[in-house]
Amino acid sequence: MNTGVRIDQTNRYESVDEADLRHWFEELSARYPGHPLLVEFDILLTRHIHLQKFADRLTHLSDRQSLKVIEANHKLAEKAVIDPLTGLLNRRGMYQLLETAYRQLEGDGTLFGLLLVDLDHFKRINDQFGHQDGDDTLVGVSATMTNALRKGQDLLSRWGGEEFLILLPVEGVDALVAIANKLLLAIRSTSIASDAGLIQPTASIGAYLCDRQEPMDVSVDKADQAMYKAKNKGRNQVVLFGDLREETSDAETKEHE
Repeated sequence: MNTGVRIDQTNRYESVDEADLRHWFEELSARYPGHPLLVEFDILLTRHIHLQKFADRLTHLSDRQSLKVIEANHKLAEKAVIDPLTGLLNRRGMYQLLETAYRQLEGDGTLFGLLLVDLDHFKRINDQFGHQDGDDTLVGVSATMTNALRKGQDLLSRWGGEEFLILLPVEGVDALVAIANKLLLAIRSTSIASDAGLIQPTASIGAYLCDRQEPMDVSVDKADQAMYKAKNKGRNQVVLFGDLREETSDAETKEHE
């Protein structure tokens, strides 16, 4: 049966200004002076205002709680991609940005390079100075590289352990190698004070100019190969992946001679 009464199904609470309610009651009192129900209306109105204020406080608390939940989720998401020791991107965060960079590489032809930086003899640092000083070394080298790289362009991440991966837009191989050598010198100049003496780290750096025709993991692997070549050649130096192919070609030529 349709009673003609429309029931709001939204369950949406809307606050009404107290002054508007009081004004409405004054108009009602002026229209029906001395009406016996005015006393009841006045009591109900007072209760309504009291409940409305309580509801407003609850709404405010709910909004604040929602904001806290949003902030907490944001912090959790941030922690998922940030290395807690150095404050740099971690491997997961870097992978996400690598995927974006590779899409851009495919889309507009922008050249990107990868630098894989590995601190030399890091186990020796931990054994000689202690793990806390080892952590201080990682933090110090991270700060050094951050200052040496171009802000807003180059992306630095802690790839794992004492390894760092850097993604950077470059004009070509020469620019990539120049930045790698700048990093190498900056790391050499870093000194970490400890109770057992100064720690003066060095690094082996593998450089690779990415190819838009190959998967991202292949590019990372080539930077990794170049870094290991730098270690095998005596550490504390930069090796470009393209040079590895030239060395292989030269070795094959000598074998045939």
